[in-house]
Amino acid sequence: MAAGCITDIAQIVRRLSGDSPQDAERQPAAESVIQLSQVLDLKAASDLLRDLKDARGHNLRIDASAVEHLGAQCAQALMAAARTWRSDGLDLVVCNSSDKFTDACVVLGISPVTFCISEGDDGENYSVG
Repeated sequence: MAAGCITDIAQIVRRLSGDSPQDAERQPAAESVIQLSQVLDLKAASDLLRDLKDARGHNLRIDASAVEHLGAQCAQALMAAARTWRSDGLDLVVCNSSDKFTDACVVLGISPVTFCISEGDDGENYSVG
């Protein structure tokens, strides 16, 4: 396995972990936004983790409209982020999911219910928090 590869959810959670926002003296911003790239494969996992770590402590909107390919490692990173944001008491919303993103989630066994469909949306936003 190549150096820097993500191997499991526990490793992803450890990389996202740090001081909990509840323990920090900063106040969460209203919202941060991450625009997912077209290809979320193994090579993209490190960049995604960096973006997620930078957004830690803020409510987060993840725009999945451009996604054409979602690999298992990036899906794991998103699932770990969902768990982390939930434990921090913050919102994480996946919005504007492309058909390819949604299809890949289903193939990987991740249903929209996993992200919890937010109230009052049209089914294209998935909220955790």
